[in-house]
Amino acid sequence: MGALGVEIAATVRGAAKEPSLAAYAEALEAAWRRTAALTDLLVAARGSAPARALANATIYLDMFGHVVIAWIWLQQAQVATAKLKAGAGDEPFYEGKLAACRFFFRYELPKTETQARLLGSVDDTALIVSEAAF
Repeated sequence: MGALGVEIAATVRGAAKEPSLAAYAEALEAAWRRTAALTDLLVAARGSAPARALANATIYLDMFGHVVIAWIWLQQAQVATAKLKAGAGDEPFYEGKLAACRFFFRYELPKTETQARLLGSVDDTALIVSEAAF
């Protein structure tokens, strides 16, 4: 977590310097902070209620994966922006990278906020249903 956080922070710092990417940098930073805090909470909950802390592991992995993919898209957007500014050619390719980044940050990354709220409650709905109910 620490090493990944360092890498994400470096990307955020770099992207924040580019006006067209600053909002994405801010969104990624917020998502990473939320993810790191939630991870700490779930690790702590694991000590007293391990089954409950792990009851929504699939949602946690989905959320975590979305944050990592957002980081990768932001890295690609930084490269694409630099290439477009340098007139490197292949503009449609780099514009496509920027469009994909924009899509991911607008449509996919916001889902992690809802997931984090659910996970932060250490919800036990999946645990309390008896097998007979199925």
